[in-house]
This record gives sequence, structure tokens and C-alpha cells, in this order.
Amino acid sequence: LGASIALLQGDAKWTATKSTAVSVLQTATTEVNTTDMKGTALTVGVQAQPFREIGLPWVDLGASVRLPYDLTGSQVIKTVIVIGTTTTSGSASRSLSNRIPATYQIGARLRPPSRVASTILLELAVTPWAREALWSVTGSTSATGSVLELQNQYEYRLGLEQALSADPSQWPIRLGLIIQQAYSRGSDSRNASARASWVTVGTGFSCGRVGFDIAGAFGKREYQAADLFVNSHG
Repeated sequence: LGASIALLQGDAKWTATKSTAVSVLQTATTEVNTTDMKGTALTVGVQAQPFREIGLPWVDLGASVRLPYDLTGSQVIKTVIVIGTTTTSGSASRSLSNRIPATYQIGARLRPPSRVASTILLELAVTPWAREALWSVTGSTSATGSVLELQNQYEYRLGLEQALSADPSQWPIRLGLIIQQAYSRGSDSRNASARASWVTVGTGFSCGRVGFDIAGAFGKREYQAADLFVNSHG
């Protein structure tokens, strides 16, 4: 049995500029500042060797649940519109409350007996976004709440670790693949449809009872929203 707690806090800034030319040049710039986003995520899990009695002690199974939590913060939206030589600006503030649903994970670790240790990891994570409202908004703007078209998100993970010596803690080769499906439907013009995939690489070493890990990830995320490439959206 195990448990972990994550205390989340951060800020974000997003700026978009759109220019059009009719009789005069028109430029609209929108700046969104999200500040003091906070949340507390609790994860509980269990790991077991259910096949030990039948001669398969190298197969481990595990399961975990990251419990639902609320991510809250503040947002200020500033808009500047320039039409020819005339400039107008405005701003609005609002509070954000984002309900993050639970994430359910199952996995298996395979360590086949061999002279040089090898490990294979298989994991599946499911987040039921279809049950939730994303970015429910309250505040001084006209947007008092929204329910976006979400779908359940599935994430697939495959990991490989190959030891190079009899001591598996000294400079093993680690490779991984993560495929994450979109949590929103592509036909929803109010939200992005994002799919992502990563390739991970890493290694590690130990000095006495202290271990060090080195890892990196290289990924690609597909993004589409109503304000980008409008003619082809949906």
C-alpha cells in the first residue's frame, strides 16, 4: 500500500494577436493572465505479486487512484483593439474553478529471470472527463458558467529498462512510450482537441544508499481550436 500528496500552484499567461485589412488595418490583441492556481491531489495505490504461488514471482501488478480535486484561481483578460489610428482597450476579471476528475491506473511490471536484469512496464490510465464540467466560470464577465463537450481520456504507457551489468542500479538503459488521447471532442468549437505522445529516455546510478535518475522526454501535441484555422475546424 502507498499514498502520495501533491500541492499544486502556478500561473499562466496567454497572448493572441489577430490582424485584418478591410478599408483600414485592424489589430486585436487579447492577453489572458491566470494567477494563483491552486489544488491538492491525493493518490493511493496498491502493489502485489499474485502469481508467486504458481512460480511467477517476477510478475507484479499494481493499481492506483488519484482522487478528484478542485483547481481554483483568478484570471484577468485584457483586450486592445487598434483600427487605423484609433485604439480602444478593456479588461475583465473572473474567478476560475476547475474540477479535475479522478484518474484510475492499472499496471504490470515484468522482470523475467535472466543473468542481466530486464524490466517491462505496462500501464493504462483512465480519466472520466465526460462526467465533469471544465472551467466553470464565475465573476464579473458575462460568462457565468459552461459545460464543454468532454470525453473520457485514455493514456497508454510502455516502459523498458535493460541493465548493462550485474548491478541493475548502475547506468541501466531506460526507454518509454506514452500515448495520450484527447479529453475533448474535435467537433466542440469551444475547446481544443489535443492528442499527445512522448518518447522518454533515461538512466541512473547509485552511490551507497543514494540513487540518482536522469531522464528526458520528447513529445508532440496536436492542437485545434475555433480561433485557429477556422475554415477547417470541426
